[in-house]
Amino acid sequence: MHLNRQYYDEFIASWDHEVARLFDYLKDSGLTENSYIIVTADHGEMFEGGELGHVTKLIYDPLIRVPLVISRPGQTAREDVHTPTSSVDLLPTIAHLTGNPIPEWAEGKLLPYLGGEAEEERSVFSMDAKFNSSFGPLVNYSMSLTRGRHRLTNYC
Repeated sequence: MHLNRQYYDEFIASWDHEVARLFDYLKDSGLTENSYIIVTADHGEMFEGGELGHVTKLIYDPLIRVPLVISRPGQTAREDVHTPTSSVDLLPTIAHLTGNPIPEWAEGKLLPYLGGEAEEERSVFSMDAKFNSSFGPLVNYSMSLTRGRHRLTNYC
């Protein structure tokens, strides 16, 4: 476990270095003055309880809390937002920020401070179905509903 954590930490340090180079380039080229920069992922990380990689059906915060970093045009100071959001909020937010209409079929809400309001008691759904066939009905999955400090989880 210790060696796996070391490898992961080294990978993240390398990734941080490369992202810093990208941000330096964007700043030096002037692109940060008129661009939104959005960095996110499709899952979090989880090393607790002996779980390595993403092979668990468990839905814990370290797995479902994904990074989301947004830099607004001309932004010079860090601003932390601590309110429930969801990945489905990205599409309507990006459409709004670029002056495009939000598609009627789009789920999600505008992200706080980017056109939307903070909702501390918002319900957020999470689902993991990596052990389910992509070609059959959904029968092997984990799903949760989180609201405030409470979570309801169904392992199927």
